[in-house]
Amino acid sequence: MGKRFDPLTLDDYIHAGPIEVVDKNPHYPIIQKGFLPTSKESPSEKGLNSKMAQFYEILTAAITGGKWNRNQNLLRYENGHLHPDVIHDDMLIDAKAIRLEGPLKLRDIQFDQYFLHQGTSTDNRQIFYSIFRYGINNPLGYLGKKENALDELVSIFSKKTDFMILLPFSAAINMHNPNCSPFSRYEKNKKTGKKVPDPLTQIPQSGLVNLFNSPEDFLLDCNINPENYNMNRFVLPAGIRMNGNEITPFPILTIEDKDYESWLAEFRLKSIERIKELQEKIKVKRRKPADKFTAEIDFG
Repeated sequence: MGKRFDPLTLDDYIHAGPIEVVDKNPHYPIIQKGFLPTSKESPSEKGLNSKMAQFYEILTAAITGGKWNRNQNLLRYENGHLHPDVIHDDMLIDAKAIRLEGPLKLRDIQFDQYFLHQGTSTDNRQIFYSIFRYGINNPLGYLGKKENALDELVSIFSKKTDFMILLPFSAAINMHNPNCSPFSRYEKNKKTGKKVPDPLTQIPQSGLVNLFNSPEDFLLDCNINPENYNMNRFVLPAGIRMNGNEITPFPILTIEDKDYESWLAEFRLKSIERIKELQEKIKVKRRKPADKFTAEIDFG
C-alpha cells in the first residue's frame, strides 16, 4: 500500500470518454414556495440550500438511473430509518454539493444511520455519496431579488458544476476518522467547550480536490487500499438538458468496490461492537423526550 500515483488532469477525464446518462432530459419542478416568500424578497440561504440540493439530487438520479426521493420518504429497517436522496435497484445515494471554497461535511447523525444500515439490514444495496463541486462561492449574490430566481438557479448550476465524485460508503468510513489526514472533527464549540448537537467530520476543499486529482493517493492517506477499488474517469456528455438548459459537460470520478459482497461480510464482522454501541444509543434516545434538534441537509 505504499505505492504513490501520478495526479490526474482534466484531459485524463475527457479522453476517458462520456459516462452513460440514463435520463438525458431531467425535469426540475419549479415551485417557489419556501424559496421566495414574495417577489420583493431575496431567497433565504436555507431556502437556497434546499432548492440547490434538489438540483443535484435530480442530476444524480438522471446520471445513475435511480429514482429521485423527492419527498424524502423514509426507508424503515430494523434499527431506524434512512432517507436517501436517490433510490436505485442496486444503490442508495446521498447527494452533496460543495461551493467553490467550501468543505465537505459528513454529519455523525446521518453517518451512524448508514453505518447501522450497512451493518444490520437485510437490504444489501450499496450506499454511495454523489459529491458535486460548483464554481460559485455566493449563489445568493447571483440570484438577487428575482421573481424567476428558481429558473435562474437551474440555469446557473447547469453551467457552473466543476466536477462530480461518486464515493462508496466503504471508503467514506475511513474518511470519517479524526486520524485521517487532512480531515478535522467538529465536536465541541471552540468558545464554550460544550459538545455541539450536530458533530461532524469536515473535509476541506483542498482534500476534496486531492481526492478528485489523485484518488489512489488520497485513499492511501486514509489507510484504504486502492487496489480494492475500480477508479473510473468519465465526462458528462454534451446534450444533457434540465428544463431546457444544457448542462455544461464536467468530469466525473467514480470509485467502486471490486468485491462489495466480501467487503460487506468483513465489515459486519469487524463492526459488531460499534453496531452494539449505536443500537444502545438508539434505545437511550427513544427513552428520552424528543429533542428539538433536527439535522439539516448539508450543502456546503
